[in-house]
Amino acid sequence: MTGFDTSEISEIGLQAFHLPQFPYSLATRLVANSLLASTLMKLEMLPELLAAIAQGFQMGKTAKSLFAQKWEEGWEKP
Repeated sequence: MTGFDTSEISEIGLQAFHLPQFPYSLATRLVANSLLASTLMKLEMLPELLAAIAQGFQMGKTAKSLFAQKWEEGWEKP
């Protein structure tokens, strides 16, 4: 639905998507921890991580609300 894959960076992008849609502390902590871990251990990942966070957050802000959707009614849609 969002276009993110299952890589570590995409998973954080998905958490950033969740923030404006469903603001909860776990998503905030996962995004913050990923930034800290990247800064301390994998600094070369930081630009890609920041891009995924920015993209996910912007997508979450502009998307229609996903809360309380009847997902089973749309399984046949691509």
